[in-house]
Amino acid sequence: MDENDHPSGSSDYMVDEQSSADGQDEYEYPDATSSERGYDESSGQFHDAQDEEQDMFIGYDGAEEGDEDHAVEDENSSTTSFTVQDILGNLAQTMEGHSQGVERSGPFANNRETGPMNLAGVFPEILSILNDGMQQRGSGGGRNDRISKLVKNVLNADEDPYIAMESLRELSEHLLMTNQVVVDRIFPIEKLLSGILNVLSNPMLKGELELQLISCRCLYNLFEVNPKSITMAVEENAVHVLQEIFQEISYIDLAEQVLETLELISRLHGREVLKSGALASCLQYLDFFTIHAQRKAVSIVANSCTRVRMESFGIVQTLFVLLKPIFVNATDQVIISRLLNSLYGVCGGLREADMLESLFTFEVVERLLQLVSIPDTPLEDRIKCLDILSVLLNVSGKISKEMLVTCDLTRTFSDCLECYGKATNSALHETLMFVPKPLLHAIARTVALLFPTETEQLLSVDPPKEIDLSNNSEKMSKTLTNFAILLIEIFVNTVEFDVRRCVLIALARIVPFLKRSMTGQLGSHIIRLVGSTLAQNEAALNRENEQIIVSGGLLIGVLSLLDILTARFASDFLPAIRREGIVDLVDRLYGILNRMKDEGKFVIEECNVSLLAGDGGSVSESGEVMEEEEDDDDEEYGAQFGDIDIPDQVKPKQIKFEVLRPLNSNYIYMKAYDLSKNLTQLFSHNEGVVIEELKEIEKLVLDLNELDAKDFSEESWSRLWTRVRDNIFNGNFEISSFELISSGLAAKLSQLVDHYSCSSFIPERTFIRVFGDHLSKLVEILQSALTRLESFHIMECGLQGEEGGVASLGKQMKIRLIYDGDAQEDSIAPHLTTITLSIHCVASLKTLSEFLKHRIAQTRFLNSLLPGLTFSSANTSQNNADDLNHWEFEFSTEEGVLNPSDTIFGAVFKSVRASHKELSEIWRTVQVIKFKRVNDQNISEEPKLFNLYTQHNFGKDVLKPAEDILSLLKFARASDLPSDLFVNAKLSAKLSRQLEEPLIVAGGVLPDWSLYLTKNCPFLFPFETRIFFLQCTSFGYGRLIQIWRKHMGKGKETMADDPLQQLGRVTRHKLRISRNTMFLSGLKILNKYGSSPSVLEIEYQDEVGTGLGPTLEFYATMSQGFSKKSLGMWRYDAYGSGQLDAEGNSPYVNGLLFPASLTSTQNEVKILELFHYLGTFVARSMLDTRILDLNINKIFFELAHRICNRHGVPNKEMDEQDMLRLLSFVDPQLARSLRALYTEADLESLTLNFTLPGYDIELVHEGKSLLVSSNNLNQYVKRVLDYTLGTGIEKQLTSFIDGFSTVFPYSSLLLLTPEELVHMCGRTMEDWSSETLYASLVADHGYSMDSSTIHDLIYVMSTFNDREKRLFLQFLTGSPKLPIGGFKALNPKLTVVLKHPEDGLQADEYLPSVMTCANYFKLPKYSSQTVMRSRILQAMQEGSGAFLLS
Repeated sequence: MDENDHPSGSSDYMVDEQSSADGQDEYEYPDATSSERGYDESSGQFHDAQDEEQDMFIGYDGAEEGDEDHAVEDENSSTTSFTVQDILGNLAQTMEGHSQGVERSGPFANNRETGPMNLAGVFPEILSILNDGMQQRGSGGGRNDRISKLVKNVLNADEDPYIAMESLRELSEHLLMTNQVVVDRIFPIEKLLSGILNVLSNPMLKGELELQLISCRCLYNLFEVNPKSITMAVEENAVHVLQEIFQEISYIDLAEQVLETLELISRLHGREVLKSGALASCLQYLDFFTIHAQRKAVSIVANSCTRVRMESFGIVQTLFVLLKPIFVNATDQVIISRLLNSLYGVCGGLREADMLESLFTFEVVERLLQLVSIPDTPLEDRIKCLDILSVLLNVSGKISKEMLVTCDLTRTFSDCLECYGKATNSALHETLMFVPKPLLHAIARTVALLFPTETEQLLSVDPPKEIDLSNNSEKMSKTLTNFAILLIEIFVNTVEFDVRRCVLIALARIVPFLKRSMTGQLGSHIIRLVGSTLAQNEAALNRENEQIIVSGGLLIGVLSLLDILTARFASDFLPAIRREGIVDLVDRLYGILNRMKDEGKFVIEECNVSLLAGDGGSVSESGEVMEEEEDDDDEEYGAQFGDIDIPDQVKPKQIKFEVLRPLNSNYIYMKAYDLSKNLTQLFSHNEGVVIEELKEIEKLVLDLNELDAKDFSEESWSRLWTRVRDNIFNGNFEISSFELISSGLAAKLSQLVDHYSCSSFIPERTFIRVFGDHLSKLVEILQSALTRLESFHIMECGLQGEEGGVASLGKQMKIRLIYDGDAQEDSIAPHLTTITLSIHCVASLKTLSEFLKHRIAQTRFLNSLLPGLTFSSANTSQNNADDLNHWEFEFSTEEGVLNPSDTIFGAVFKSVRASHKELSEIWRTVQVIKFKRVNDQNISEEPKLFNLYTQHNFGKDVLKPAEDILSLLKFARASDLPSDLFVNAKLSAKLSRQLEEPLIVAGGVLPDWSLYLTKNCPFLFPFETRIFFLQCTSFGYGRLIQIWRKHMGKGKETMADDPLQQLGRVTRHKLRISRNTMFLSGLKILNKYGSSPSVLEIEYQDEVGTGLGPTLEFYATMSQGFSKKSLGMWRYDAYGSGQLDAEGNSPYVNGLLFPASLTSTQNEVKILELFHYLGTFVARSMLDTRILDLNINKIFFELAHRICNRHGVPNKEMDEQDMLRLLSFVDPQLARSLRALYTEADLESLTLNFTLPGYDIELVHEGKSLLVSSNNLNQYVKRVLDYTLGTGIEKQLTSFIDGFSTVFPYSSLLLLTPEELVHMCGRTMEDWSSETLYASLVADHGYSMDSSTIHDLIYVMSTFNDREKRLFLQFLTGSPKLPIGGFKALNPKLTVVLKHPEDGLQADEYLPSVMTCANYFKLPKYSSQTVMRSRILQAMQEGSGAFLLS
């Protein structure tokens, strides 16, 4: 069934069970061990960069056998730099004569043989020259003579073409096997070039096509080995010679070889190729070439156009006649990317409007827009398209208007953004969180440049542009409205300053063209944006300079927007502006600025605004200044690549735009002052009136203040909520977010909810019922209020640019350790009382403690060899090495004692923040940490996954001033409203931005608000953000680094000496088990390795398959094993259908899995142990990203969440209505029966007794003899509900939680809903539609997406029934289920390749095969769909159950 399924990737290591999992404790000590050695804090051992591999055999009896061929490595081995100790050790070994016959175990065991150094490996070029010289002296220069003779033959090609061809063939082979040094010494390059160019250009040799082919190939080989010869060839007119061959193509192989050679020349001398006119010749016969040759031809064009100059316009104009149709119709992604480089270079070099308008016709613009919107376009190409469009829009009003009138631009940009959505129907605000920031920036800038410039350019400096949109049509009005809505969504969903500035510029250019009829709903969105931005940024005016510029720039933008809006629609918007509290905010802002002006903090100057903004201390858009200078020839190609290196391709110089105005504090203060002054005067002339409805709300608040609802019945709660609803929504009146906050209504409702809903479900249930259809609108108001109020700060690590982000995880910091006790008394050597060292910032203090013990042991050993060398102490002899195992060190700073589980960065970060120093101090200065010895007798524990965020306890104070709004949102979340409605775009963007600081995450210093909200208000964030948060905070250092490397697009090409590669090692356990006892062996694995931080990989006895496929099959089989009826874990319908055994009964529970109530006849210990294993199993699957096949009921996780949440939270009384609701998901028939009992007139006639339906469990003492009657019905129902959903299953759920928490805390799962958890366990709908398969499948190596076989395969797959789908996935991946996200989430992607028949057999006689590690499906080219279907089904059924070679 399976190919040899091996894992790959440089980040995978096979290790034994004592090895560290995460690599979090690697450190570098200049005076001791190197950074390649890491200390495992859990095992108490040092480990090396090359970890160990151990194959374990686990049989049914639990016996373990070590595999014979597993590698064992000395734990002290390392591949590091020389130290004094190493040199002395090697010298001592040599002197003692142990260099022979002794296995090396020192620090060079892995990378150096014993004996003398191999100079040939160090200086190969020098020895090559010396050897050549010796050979020449010994042989009389025979090699040179031979080469010279061959070159002479080439020069005489017109006399004897055959001899010349054979000579060229031999020269070409020599060039392939030599290097540049040898070529320079023994090849007469000038003569060889002259001879080759003569062959290619000589009219007498035009008919010698084979000779010309060999000549061109020899020329190409010469260029490759000696790039300097390219310049010589260009000077000899080689470009023209090669171009002449294209004039008449009679030999396709020669034409393609010429393309190869010309492409090599274009990488260094593209401008010469452009001037020669050869580009048109390259494109002339493009359709006749193979795809490889087509790519080369287009690459020549791309390389030549990357540095276009103004004087080359005529050549480019001629070239574009051929280039445009190719670009418009191209489908190959490589060709498209190269053509985009060409267009990008042309836009960067030709900046005149008339030039660009003549080149970029509307069909080219449409193609660019199409590439922006389609999913297959890579991010880099998408941004290039937007950059090209930005250049065109910046210089041409004609193109701007044509695009606005003709194209559906909002649809284009929406489709572009949807490409990054995690689900098909994701809301826009959810999708925007995952759009790369550079793309958002490019979109916002393009939209801003699309419209005419604003009257007063406060934030922009692009050239003024006018477009006549006065007679805009209904279509144009719709376009403007859609653009405004899209821009507001982008503004709310990002915290990037430059993106937000571009959005504000674009809105300021759109609003003047809005008609009164278009300002209804759109106006309210703009007003809310203005209100929330003013509320959050006015306080920043008194902060440090950089924050002033960020917040001040936003203030200027929204004030300008407000000024434009009120100037045009004052009568329409002033009431809404007043109700949103904007008038008060502007008045307060004006008061602050007026006071600052009087204090002389800024000066009002009357001069050119560009001069004002350009003063010192300004902050401008990164890389957004248009450069006008011309490139120098030296800068173009050669100098940037060195003397002998040829780039793979010439990338165009980045286009830089002058759009965003540089800002400084005085400019910001002055403009904000002017705008706020004008608006304040406008508001003072238009005083508002107190709305009558607000008086009723004030009265309601007073009544709520006096309310005592302790004894409220359900009807009383309904009356109260009805009054609240009618005050919030009264006819056409709807309370604004500002009024909700300022009136005190939000605070009073929050107090009411917090006080009474924690003990009863009645307030919650009646609230949801009374508000009904108004509830969604209330949630929108609450979200607006939250966006306005929240002021949570993003924590940064103090590193910027290339040092920030994921690179910060590999950063080292300098610390000075100072002993804070009596060194003599504690037997600390004097030279160890003060130590300065460099250490990885994510290493823990526990690691530091182990390092100190290691250094003390070293010192004692040296002192025992040479007494008095280091120190002498009377206590030394009394302290042997065993004592060190009981030593611990306490670390502290000036702020107090540090937690030993803190990271170095976390400890220093907290200290710096507590002392109110700048964060940059962490990296600029040596940080002092004091330490002293303390005794600790704790026995070392088994390695476990380290979790930084399990002990954080904090109250709602961290949420101020938004705690009331959050309480109300949490209260309303119990409704059945769509989850999208509760996602707060702004907070989600903030959390995503916070997680872009991995050092803050790994350092254990995430801000409290992020920890509190994800645990207590997870509904505020989309699923993908919460999953990423869970992985970052709960999966350990090693996985955090691996996740971040993947998140940032760092592939497996990372060099071995990359700190992240060393630090992010996640070790792997390979465990070999027997298929015959898989479930029992699996339980033993969970028992022994369940809590291990390593990745578990499974192999099977007598099978060659390894890696992902067998491991996924193990998880699928274990999932099935846990679903067996015979285990006694689950409720099930005895008459359910499904897979049947020999007796006609299904051995598995076919319904949703929910715990059965414990009975006195069951082995309670065994049941609870199985639930414990199940918890560990589910946690392991999440940790290792494995797919499960468990059909768990969502109520299982809902009740588990409630049990986990009990700590510190008062328990609600058992609410019968709520329990019946839960029961309807577990046993709908029983729930209906219990409800029906309340309507039964004669209960005694039913002869029900007090036993649990379906179980032999007495609900009360002697319950079998007690009949249910009207007098005890309530007691009976409560007992049934309690045994089914309460005490009857509480032990099982608690055992599951405990088992789960052995891997990582179950409390971490509180940020996921029960519905999301059951989906992660395998209960999800899968999309097998043809559209999805076409979008997800990759055809390669013999197939393309147009192949008929691929069409047949997709048809066959889309018509599979449920059983066949499971079998196919099991066959392909090892698991019968797809990951969350379906086929699109398969990693690697499902790839179909051609399987060639062998031994004279036909394709129809072959079965398909797979490589589960790569999701490779090897499919023969069958003659029909019917044959294909039958062969695939046969392979699925016969190939299951073993991983063998195919």
